Amino acid sequence: MQEATKEYCALVVNHALSKAYFEGKTQKDVADEINVDPAGLSRAKKGNQNLGITAINTLIDLFGAPKVSEGLYLEAIVLEDFSQFKLLYQSIHDDIFNKELVAWFNHEKIKNKTFKLLAPYYPYKYPSQSRFPSIFDKEEPSEAVKLWVDEFIRSPEFLTWVREAVESIKFVKSENDMEPRFAINDLEFKGVNHWVSDEDKASLLNLGYLIENLEPNYSLFTSSVYQPKFSVSEVVLTGSLVDESIDDRCNQARQIKSPLGFIFSGEDFPEHRHGKPNKYRKIQQFNLVNSAYIDLYLNEKMEYRLRIFESTSRYSNSYVIKNVHGAELFDIYNQLREFYFLPQSDLKSLKSSLAEKGGYIPGALVL
Repeated sequence: MQEATKEYCALVVNHALSKAYFEGKTQKDVADEINVDPAGLSRAKKGNQNLGITAINTLIDLFGAPKVSEGLYLEAIVLEDFSQFKLLYQSIHDDIFNKELVAWFNHEKIKNKTFKLLAPYYPYKYPSQSRFPSIFDKEEPSEAVKLWVDEFIRSPEFLTWVREAVESIKFVKSENDMEPRFAINDLEFKGVNHWVSDEDKASLLNLGYLIENLEPNYSLFTSSVYQPKFSVSEVVLTGSLVDESIDDRCNQARQIKSPLGFIFSGEDFPEHRHGKPNKYRKIQQFNLVNSAYIDLYLNEKMEYRLRIFESTSRYSNSYVIKNVHGAELFDIYNQLREFYFLPQSDLKSLKSSLAEKGGYIPGALVL
């Protein structure tokens, strides 16, 4: 928190008054809003009086914070230090994927398709239906059916198939196929086996992954909105850009643990593919980080910040690491490059940039 000095108070007051004048308010209006004497506000404006932290915070709430220094605006996940980045990295991606999976399976078309895929395994027979009851096709499922579906998708039998199917996935390519396709183990429960496409199996794999690894109490019949554990914050990175990655393409793609599945986008999926109606996007085998940028910032208080931007096969992420100790900077920088399979740096260009920006270089003789 910024120290409530007379100088900072004057900065806040002048900023607030400028915005107030733009909004058609007077200096007396501002004084009344924070319950101070107009003469006291005039003295604070000139730096001769400190209005106190309560009045300062009220002014900031009403008119925003004053400009302190120029910076770069971005939206990012803010982490305290490099160790927290490594510790939470997989959990952050699980969080993103969880949100997308819940949105996907809450979509009515996907939900209805899932009912149909599971229908042949429904244990109760309907005399009027030779293959599966009509409740899976057009009508609203009964409470008994809903209960059965939610029990089935959490059953050891279904989850065992999910694990074994993931392990069995292999590429299959015929002479007529332009792209390799995936072969996934057949669905068979209690002696019932029916043909299911690999795309539909992939959807069921994601459902099993969601329940087993991310959201054990998920229900297909509750349109719940997933509450993310990691929020994206608005950030202004102040200071100078010391160094930015030039070789952004990773030498090899970093794999993020997730099941075989679709590129999810909630309700926004393409309606046509190859000129034919299609509700699903192309299957991806893994979520891969294909490129990454690592930027180093140094502000006027000699505080180092790292900004990381990564692009995966499904989405993009931005991170800001707040606390980077100067003595550990070069080690962390190369650890990050190794983490993303970027070419290692001899650090000469980074040290040159640091020297130009007034940064600290451990071991260097300053003359």
